Amino acid sequence: MKRILSVSELNNYIKGVFDDELVLHSVTVSGELEEIRASGNSTFFTIKDSECRLPCISFSKIGTLEVGTNVEIEGGVSFYKKTAKVSFIARNVKEIGKGNNAHMQFLMLKDKLEKEGFFRNKKQIPKFIKRLAIITSETGAALQDALRVFENTGAKLEIKIIPVRVQGIDAAVQIVDAVKIVNTYDICDAVVFMRGGGSASDLSEFNLEAVARAVKSCKVFSISAIGHETDITLTDLVADLSVATPTYAAAFISTALKETKKIVLDKMQMLASLIQKLYTSNYAKTNFATLSIERFASRKIMIAEQKAKFLAKGLARSLETKLDTLKTTVLFNSDVAQKNIEQLMLSKETQFEKMAGKLDVLSPLKILSKGFASINKDHKAVTKIADIKKGDNIDIIFADGKAAASITETNKFTKGLKASEN
Repeated sequence: MKRILSVSELNNYIKGVFDDELVLHSVTVSGELEEIRASGNSTFFTIKDSECRLPCISFSKIGTLEVGTNVEIEGGVSFYKKTAKVSFIARNVKEIGKGNNAHMQFLMLKDKLEKEGFFRNKKQIPKFIKRLAIITSETGAALQDALRVFENTGAKLEIKIIPVRVQGIDAAVQIVDAVKIVNTYDICDAVVFMRGGGSASDLSEFNLEAVARAVKSCKVFSISAIGHETDITLTDLVADLSVATPTYAAAFISTALKETKKIVLDKMQMLASLIQKLYTSNYAKTNFATLSIERFASRKIMIAEQKAKFLAKGLARSLETKLDTLKTTVLFNSDVAQKNIEQLMLSKETQFEKMAGKLDVLSPLKILSKGFASINKDHKAVTKIADIKKGDNIDIIFADGKAAASITETNKFTKGLKASEN
């Protein structure tokens, strides 16, 4: 029959194994100081090598050691049964040198970016944040915690999630590409770079130069919410605002929205109150001014009517005088024009009679009535013997008619009117 252990029984057994293993009671271990945090008189820190990490506790302060320092620690391994956590209890910590480590690289890059001004000229938080982009892992607990805060606070916000890897292969490339999306498309008023807690190496993507430069290039207000409160990354330093955790970022934005809404409502109320006061205080003045304007306008209208009547009478008299003068002038000019027309008509009538006499003398009909005739060939007048020849058909026009004829012979006169026969 198999034996089933409770959690306490199993943890007690494991603790007994550790306690019985005398080798673990006094061990010296070396490694690189990765994380360090003081709490009261105790110091919690982690050391690592190329493959593994070891959480350590010292129940006294360990001096001013910095992350990245190579240390040698004397102590023993302890198993804490309540949490089933293995820790190295440090009794003595000794610095053995500085290594070529990630922290040193972090400090060098930080110094470089600081000299380039990456940590200055921060953008001011927008007065109104209606659209928020979050660059983070789509499956991370940090995102869910932040969304829960937005929901609980009732923040009226359009949230756009840009999913990226926040650790491991291609994480940095995806973060940089996410910033390009924010800069290219008008999708947000502010952006949050979000990642939950982890070791220094877990947060290493946010200490890369490419990511820092991408964050600095962000065209909208940027918020860094990376890791825990004690974690500091280059993204925190470059962003326009750095907050302790992703949850705090959501709380900060929700609070900012509430404060903005309150400010707007307060100003609207102040404006409404001011308008009411102005209306009340100026109501009497307005009425008095209106009555004064009415009386003034009435007087002006009455004076204008009197002036108009006076001017109308004067204009009427002036018009009558002008009309009488024009009438006299027109009648005089009419008489003169009539006489001139009669004289002109007589002159033109005389000229017409003279011209008519001349035309009568030259009239073809009158000439024909004297025994002359007109000859046409093909409806054209024949004026000389050369216009016709033997055999041509012609029309002979008389004063009272015409006759058709055919040419049988033509003779052209020579000098002395002698005819030559053709």
